[in-house]
Amino acid sequence: MLISAASQKSRPNPKHDYTASKKNSLILCHQIEKFWHNKGFSTVKAWPEKEKIKGREHWTVKSNLKLSANSSDPTIKFLY
Repeated sequence: MLISAASQKSRPNPKHDYTASKKNSLILCHQIEKFWHNKGFSTVKAWPEKEKIKGREHWTVKSNLKLSANSSDPTIKFLY
């Protein structure tokens, strides 16, 4: 099955290191926001933050949503 280049850009790539740079983390932030906005949740926000892990700096992605762990209640709860 062939996947178009446009489709590939909209999907996170497990082989891509989103923690390597702020630019890469921003790519993932944009994909997260686009995913949730397309589902009608326009208040979802994601942003990169630099953290030091085991002496090395990495970029992490944070967001303002929390998914319920209960599979019978797929509600989205916003942290703020």
